[in-house]
Amino acid sequence: MSGSSADSIFPSQFADQIGESYTETVTNDFKKAYGQFLTPVKIARFMATLSTVRRKVLSILDPGCGTGILTCALVEQAILTADEIREISITAYELDSTILPKTEKAFTKLRQWADRKGVKLTYQIKEEDFVLSNAHYLSMVQDLFGHLKDKSKYDIIISNPPYFKIPKDDLRAKATATLNKGQPNIYAIFLGLAAHMLSDHGELIFITPRSFTAGPYFERFRKVFFSKIELDHVHVFDSRNKAFGRDKVLQENIIFRGHPLNGHTPSALTISTSLGLEDLNTPKVRKYKHTGLFGDKNGDSILFLPTTDLEDRVLQIFDKWTDRLGKLDIGISTGPVVSFRVTDHLREAYRDSTVPLLWLPNVRKMKIEHPIAKKGKCQFIELSNESRPLLVRNRNYVLLRRFSAKSDKSRLVAAPYYSTEFKVDYIGLENHLNYLYGLTQELSEELATGLAGLLNSTLFDLYFRTFNGNTQVSATELRNMPFPPIEFVESLGQKLHHKSHIDQELIDLSVCDLLNSIGIYFQLPESTLTYA
Repeated sequence: MSGSSADSIFPSQFADQIGESYTETVTNDFKKAYGQFLTPVKIARFMATLSTVRRKVLSILDPGCGTGILTCALVEQAILTADEIREISITAYELDSTILPKTEKAFTKLRQWADRKGVKLTYQIKEEDFVLSNAHYLSMVQDLFGHLKDKSKYDIIISNPPYFKIPKDDLRAKATATLNKGQPNIYAIFLGLAAHMLSDHGELIFITPRSFTAGPYFERFRKVFFSKIELDHVHVFDSRNKAFGRDKVLQENIIFRGHPLNGHTPSALTISTSLGLEDLNTPKVRKYKHTGLFGDKNGDSILFLPTTDLEDRVLQIFDKWTDRLGKLDIGISTGPVVSFRVTDHLREAYRDSTVPLLWLPNVRKMKIEHPIAKKGKCQFIELSNESRPLLVRNRNYVLLRRFSAKSDKSRLVAAPYYSTEFKVDYIGLENHLNYLYGLTQELSEELATGLAGLLNSTLFDLYFRTFNGNTQVSATELRNMPFPPIEFVESLGQKLHHKSHIDQELIDLSVCDLLNSIGIYFQLPESTLTYA
């Protein structure tokens, strides 16, 4: 890149170009180890446009800056849209020592550009672990001389944080234990710290995976984060592979802006959507009241993100339902067989001493297939004194996949299991399955069929997608989901039971007919009837 051509482009473009050249020199394993997927310039500029904080002296924090593209885009946007800015100070963290020379070049160019615009810009790049350096923001911590550690607050915190899970005994997890539960993801820790490092009238702008919006793994984080931060704009990408396409990342990402609650009642939430980068500057925009989308649901703060009229209607329907599985006398548990712990008991073929073992691939929509030829998935397990505590009685159940492939059209895949399927006293259910059962009495075949049909319906799948941003289907989430009255489930079961072929269209039409019969209008578009 010649000096003249470098001088003719914006700092954000320069940071993007040197970042792209850098990513070509490192392996995918390196990127995953650091959780480092540099922000494309189109996303950086979109995130910069979300910023609303403008004042004479501005402080910016970038917790994982890479080549500084986000900060460059933010500073450009701020200076070009606000005459009052005179000074900007930047604090940036980056652990990858090999990228730091490029970061220095990008910030030097940014400082020169700002100077030409009449704005004094200073920056500090810290080659430190952001979490360990700032965990003291979560508590009152003193230094060796008894003084409270510095707790500088920032006007704008902008970040594309790393994302990967860390062990419970990791120093970063221990230092931020108030934020996480179990095996935390590093990006949520970055977010939680940012919430504590924001000035009273500041804002944070992040791009992260969507998985924090619901689910038991992020429950503690949500309670802390949403007690401090009000989100007022969330951008959803309809496609999983568009946001970080150059790094071939398949991940549900969202961009969001938030500011401190400061004791006031949350107002409105804007939800914008785009397929990917090409239509990012012309997103579809919807506005909602905070109530109903964001807040406490059954003791857990979760965030619903509807993006269509159809999803709006689905949320309205679920809001009418007050029953939960427990109230319907239905329990849900996770399959108790962890295969690597019982390898000595697994068998590929049937013997008199074995019982069927069902895995995730055995469960299709409304259908159990057993045995199947699947490498590494032994279809039988020895019945012995040692294995019996891991088996379940052969009764009527609903089996539900705990995980979906990222390419699956449906998040919820369930099938009724009838005890007449096998002439045995016990069956094995592998740990990648959830199973629903009667708490005080066995499920009837009609009720099991109705439950499975409901879970497989487009209605339930659409509802689940409005709050679940990952591929896991936890028993906790299902336990807390609203369900219609038991009579509705039984009626659906009667419609579907004994049908020789149950496809998606039959399920959806049956659910729509039942809803309409009880005065709840719901109609799926023709294109949606072949949704799954």
